[in-house]
Amino acid sequence: KDVPLFPVQRSTGARNDMIIEGSAAFYINGWLYKAFLDEHLSTIDPDNILHENLWMCLTSVELTAQARLLSIIHYAINLPMRWLSGNTHHLASYDWSVLSMSRAIDCVKRALIQIEEDGSKLLDE
Repeated sequence: KDVPLFPVQRSTGARNDMIIEGSAAFYINGWLYKAFLDEHLSTIDPDNILHENLWMCLTSVELTAQARLLSIIHYAINLPMRWLSGNTHHLASYDWSVLSMSRAIDCVKRALIQIEEDGSKLLDE
């Protein structure tokens, strides 16, 4: 049976977006992690403290909600901003340069302020 999975990557260093990117994998692949832990905790090693702790984290409604929110931020803000900053040198014909990134950051800031004032805007397309 083919199952779509979000790729999990090992990150080292000081990338500020590691938690946001990892949350997408946590949210999308969570069902598989839960199935694995369910099998392990019910048959193989029921007294494994680390597996029990991970099971509690994965089944926590609060952590799942936070992972969902951070996944939305990853796809709606993080990836587009990463693309824009990585392709700035190709966008000169559109009157865009490295210095123009401040305009994009200002747009994101204004949008986040609007979301802070009215949280329902986060779920609007």
